[in-house]
Amino acid sequence: ITKKDTNEDSYFEGYSNSTGDIEYGSLLTKNGHYYKGNLSNYQFNGKGLYISPNGDYYLGDWENGESKGKGELVLQNGTKYVGDFVSNMKNGTGKENNEDGSVYEGNYVNNEKDGKGTITYKDGSVYRGDIVKGEMTGKGEYTWGDGRKYEGDFVNGNLNGKGKMTMADGSIYEGDYVNNVKHGNGSYKWNNGKTYSGNWVNNRPEGNGVLEYANKKYDVLFR
Repeated sequence: ITKKDTNEDSYFEGYSNSTGDIEYGSLLTKNGHYYKGNLSNYQFNGKGLYISPNGDYYLGDWENGESKGKGELVLQNGTKYVGDFVSNMKNGTGKENNEDGSVYEGNYVNNEKDGKGTITYKDGSVYRGDIVKGEMTGKGEYTWGDGRKYEGDFVNGNLNGKGKMTMADGSIYEGDYVNNVKHGNGSYKWNNGKTYSGNWVNNRPEGNGVLEYANKKYDVLFR
């Protein structure tokens, strides 16, 4: 059975079952909202496609008029998300290809990246670890395209706290970081075996420390 309804604001066409309930239909409003898919009690229920007036679209599961379950959301700016939805928002786990070329795979809470996740950047750099409200915050591992790797604490996307940085040539720094620079107490081991342990200020040794080389230790002072 086909039912059509037209008024000044919208056009609707649907297919009903033997009891008269609309099971499938398409709706186009005057201001450009479009839906085509399963219906129940005159609400979006089941599988369906929704296209917004600006061209963004959602294809997936619906429950009582809201996106809920598995779905795909594609925005006009090129962002594409495939994953879980609850109450018209990204909730659960999913994968998002962003307009800047980066890819995120992990957990979402109310449309925000939140929980455990992996970010792969266009230049080949990769972050794996904790995400809080879209920012790298907590424990994580960041690998650069040039071979460097950092393991440790992050705050709002920056290296902050305790961490270990392994350079491309095999040299290793372990110690304190403040806003992406070595700052505080730490040790640096060069790939030739030489080691410095002591204080650091803005990426440079500063103050008292110990230099070890060829099985000998030297108390040093940097200014």
